Parts: sequence; structure tokens; C-alpha cells
Amino acid sequence: MERNVMGELNVYRGSGAKPNFSEIARRHGMDRHTVAKYRREGESAADGRSARGSAFDPLEEVIRAKAQLPGMTKMDWLDWLHWCGQFREGRRRREGRI
Repeated sequence: MERNVMGELNVYRGSGAKPNFSEIARRHGMDRHTVAKYRREGESAADGRSARGSAFDPLEEVIRAKAQLPGMTKMDWLDWLHWCGQFREGRRRREGRI
């Protein structure tokens, strides 16, 4: 999605026109401040989420081993994640907070 926004902003940049950040944001489903940041920073605008690891990274080997078990279904996965306490919603639901 960011690529589409960046492409559109590049078109505006090439034509010398000032883009309507609110309109671009509506079309792409993001905040107008994000669009303005992409305009300001150009191609160097980085998405900080990609550098972060997942909460499941420490469990990667266990998850891969569980995936190899015969008969493992999506519900089995969800039950296992709840049991491990790695799935927050499950933990809250189990403790009666929801």
C-alpha cells in the first residue's frame, strides 16, 4: 500500500503540484499525517514495524515441530497458544477479564 502512496506522491512531485493529503489518505486508508510524512521523507520513509521481531520468534522451533504432528488443526493451534499464554486474548478470556 505504501508503494501506491509513494508512487502517487512522486507524480505530484514531478508535476510540481501540492497534493491533497486528506484525499490521498482516504483513498489509501491511512492518516493524512502519514501521507505528509511520506511526502517529506520521500523514499527514505521507513516502516518501523518491519524491524521488530514477533512475539512468536522464541517459539519458532516448537511451532515448526507442532506443525509436523499429524492431525494438527487450527483450533488445536489456538488451544495450544492459549495454554502457553502466548495469545493475550486467550489468557484474558481464561482469567475471566473479558
